[in-house]
Amino acid sequence: MTGVAKRLQLSSLGFFIILLTGIIALVFPGGMACALTPASAEAEKVNMWILNNSIACIKANHPDAAAFLGNEISFVRSSSIGEAVDGYTGVTYTGGDWIISVGHAVVLNYVYSIRAENSKEKIVWVGTGSKAGQITEVTYTRQN
Repeated sequence: MTGVAKRLQLSSLGFFIILLTGIIALVFPGGMACALTPASAEAEKVNMWILNNSIACIKANHPDAAAFLGNEISFVRSSSIGEAVDGYTGVTYTGGDWIISVGHAVVLNYVYSIRAENSKEKIVWVGTGSKAGQITEVTYTRQN
């Protein structure tokens, strides 16, 4: 193949990519939306399980904090940290005066780090969670 023919083939490929990009932009003018993949849906399910069981653990062991974790509080996912951030992935939920973070290092046998904080009542609960479903309290503080 001559240099001109090689350049023509590459130019045709480049034209095809540009054409395909334009078609995608016309079909999806707001950008392509991505649905939850089964892996991320499963991760969210596990995070919610850890969130709910951490709240149950706090309520069972700390009546003073339970008073501020009533059944009427609903928690909403407020932010997330992807795996690209220093080998750590996590999500933060907010509800009432509470911020609860659930995350773990991106390693084979990880343990979830859990932190529940109510800045208004000056309550901080820190715990861990395992893939097997065990929630363990590490520390609990409440300043008066």
